[in-house]
Amino acid sequence: MLTENDIKSELSNAYVHAVASRAGFRCEWLRQDRDSIDAEISGRNTNQGHNGLTHFSLGLQIKATTQNLTNGQQQFAFQLPVKNYDDLRLPSAFPRILVVLLLPTDESLWLTHTPDSLISKNCAYWHFFAGSPPTPNVQTISAQLSTSRTFSPNSLREMMGLISRQESINVL
Repeated sequence: MLTENDIKSELSNAYVHAVASRAGFRCEWLRQDRDSIDAEISGRNTNQGHNGLTHFSLGLQIKATTQNLTNGQQQFAFQLPVKNYDDLRLPSAFPRILVVLLLPTDESLWLTHTPDSLISKNCAYWHFFAGSPPTPNVQTISAQLSTSRTFSPNSLREMMGLISRQESINVL
């Protein structure tokens, strides 16, 4: 049997894969997570008039947590290991983000199934740390994620469009 943390991890991976698939991008899982990258989403632009990269990708550190947001809450805190923070903030050849799936505190609501639907409760949010300052913390840093940055098919398409044009995703 999987532990509660294993289940959270698998649900967050399934969420990311579903979003990437729906957005039309390939999602590949990395076998070793040495650089705080669990998955890589990649795309290919075949538009002849496109003034950007033909092949482009985005690295993801994927996490999950249980918290209840109040209506109108504009951000929430996630305790991120300093090693992950440092890996995500330092310069890289391709952009990397943190994706956190926010699950309800009631475990029975995480995933429900009927003959008509498979429903995963709540959604994931993303944060771009590139260029952030070092932290004096040793173990974890309290990462503040904005509830305006949902990890959705539309937001992923926007990010990948910016990456293909070699623009910063921090503008989103």
